[in-house]
Amino acid sequence: MTVTLAFTDAVVDAVAVLLGVAATAEPYRVHDTSVYRLNVPNASLRTDIVVLLWPSLGRVDVRIGDCSIVYRGVTSVELLPDVEVIFRRQGAAGYLFVSVGGRASVVV
Repeated sequence: MTVTLAFTDAVVDAVAVLLGVAATAEPYRVHDTSVYRLNVPNASLRTDIVVLLWPSLGRVDVRIGDCSIVYRGVTSVELLPDVEVIFRRQGAAGYLFVSVGGRASVVV
């Protein structure tokens, strides 16, 4: 069953639990609010992908090695248990997803 939530600090723990990792606050802040880091293992790459959640900016960054996906304007999060998290912009057709297996993709 898919659950859709607003992209706020309150959703960070739910995203982390679905992806099977811990969320930690980065040592820096923006607009006096936390930025959260999730290290999601990717077995194929034999490394973690880094997911940075910036709820106060409506932004999600995914770092895979030297490559980054920066997705702005995020207003909602869809949680698909045991599968993936989908980050969506209001009124836009695109999305960013991060899977339980540490895969990421973006459609703009």
